[in-house]
Amino acid sequence: MFNGNNPETWVSRRGAKRTVPMEVIVVGMPRTGTLSMVTAFEKLGYEGVYHMISCFENPYDCDMWREAADAKWFGKGKPYGREEWDQLLGHCKVVTDFPPAAFADDLIAAYPEAKVVLTLRDEDAWFKSVDATIGAQMRSWPLWMLSKVEPEFLGRFMGMAPRLWEGFFGGPAYPEEKTNKAGFRRQNELIRSLVPADRLLEYRVGEGWERLCEFLEKPVPEEPFPRVNDTQNMHVARRRMLTDAAAKVVSRAAKISVPLMVVGVALFFARKRVV
Repeated sequence: MFNGNNPETWVSRRGAKRTVPMEVIVVGMPRTGTLSMVTAFEKLGYEGVYHMISCFENPYDCDMWREAADAKWFGKGKPYGREEWDQLLGHCKVVTDFPPAAFADDLIAAYPEAKVVLTLRDEDAWFKSVDATIGAQMRSWPLWMLSKVEPEFLGRFMGMAPRLWEGFFGGPAYPEEKTNKAGFRRQNELIRSLVPADRLLEYRVGEGWERLCEFLEKPVPEEPFPRVNDTQNMHVARRRMLTDAAAKVVSRAAKISVPLMVVGVALFFARKRVV
């Protein structure tokens, strides 16, 4: 789970080259067990698994994801192709969750040799989970407030995530049941139409190791399939994001002119509660 970020480790991936092959594209919509899949792939020996958490750990990535979203859905800039994806994801063998899943068709076209796993979930349960977690983030006004005065981390993330959500689902920049469920179904149908049967595994995380390992041609681990990232953990992560961002604001407030009242209000809500 997200444990905060360290600006000293942030890197710009612009101009980078691919260093490992793209082996598996997990078309994992948020809240379909994607962080469990990250842990599972790591246990199977895959190095470099990309997930939304990767954006928290390296916020510079948000700039490129926002750029890709603007080009794909809003007609601004050059659409991303293999060269750009290699820059952003060249250190990864596996990708899952948003942002990658939002660009699944582009990634499948860029990496035709990669296997594809489509993670499934009942759409009603899926939206309920999305609304309780991602929706809580996007509706959190303390988070929005902090994003305006902390541009390095939260400003980047909040500039990217709602834009991507709006573009992908073709609706509001926050969870909304009708458009999101339609987008959920549309994505599944698109992937089935794009990927040959011998490269596609439709999979539910609760199934365990066997079908996944058979598809990946990997030995089945003796330990149980991992289960992580429940709703409570998402709320813990959001509180950590807020407190990290608030700490950055306080640190910078000593050096530049930041209204002290804004800082105080942001700190209060970040530490006390998240709506």
